[in-house]
Amino acid sequence: MKPSDRQGTSNSVLTYHRIVEAFKFAYAYRALLGDQDFANVTEIVKKMTNPEFAESLRQKIWDNRTFTDYRHYGDFYSNSSQQGTSHLSVIAENGDAVAATTTINLYFGSQYRSTRTGIIYNNEMDDFSTPGKKNIYGVEPSESNMIQPGKRPQSSTAPSIFLDEDRVARLVIGASGGTKITTAVSLVMMNYLWFKPNFAASRSRPQASPSVTPDAC
Repeated sequence: MKPSDRQGTSNSVLTYHRIVEAFKFAYAYRALLGDQDFANVTEIVKKMTNPEFAESLRQKIWDNRTFTDYRHYGDFYSNSSQQGTSHLSVIAENGDAVAATTTINLYFGSQYRSTRTGIIYNNEMDDFSTPGKKNIYGVEPSESNMIQPGKRPQSSTAPSIFLDEDRVARLVIGASGGTKITTAVSLVMMNYLWFKPNFAASRSRPQASPSVTPDAC
C-alpha cells in the first residue's frame, strides 16, 4: 500500500474495504494458533507466513462485495475479548525501545483479590477454550486453544516494535480493547508506515475492527 491508495473518497473506501476483508481472514486463521509447546502450530505458522498463501487469500478478496457465509474466510473460531488491559510504549534518547502490555482480562479480572497485597487476580483462564462450551462472549471453542496443564492461553495482546532496515525503532505501539487490539495496532501501523501521515493523525483516524462474522464491508 502507498499514500495514494487513500487519496479521494473512492480510493479510501476501496482501500479500507480490502483491509477489513484481510482482517477477516486473519481472525479466521487465528483460531488455529495456540501455545506452541502444546499445539502443533509449526506448519500453520509456516503456511501463514508464506507469500504464496498470502497471495491466495488476496485472490479471495473481492473489491465489490463481502461474503455472508463465514466459511469463505475459514471455518474456524477465534478467541475471547479482554476488558482489563493497559499498555505502555517507551523510546529512550539512545534508541532503546520497550512495548509492554499488561492485563487482568475481564473487568476486575477474576473478581478476587489478595488479602495481603490487595492485588486483583486475573481471569486469564477465560482466554482458553472449553470443549462443548462457548466462552463469556458466546465464542465457540477452538481445538488448538483447549485447556492443558502448563499451557498458555491465546491472547490478543500485541506489544510491537517496528524496526527499519538499520534496526532502528520506527514505531513502538500496543493497545487495549480485547480482540480489537490486533486490528487497532495493524491499522495505526499501516497509517503511519505506509500512508505516512504524522503519528497523531495515524492514531486518531477511524478504526475498523471486524471479525469473520457478522458480515461487514
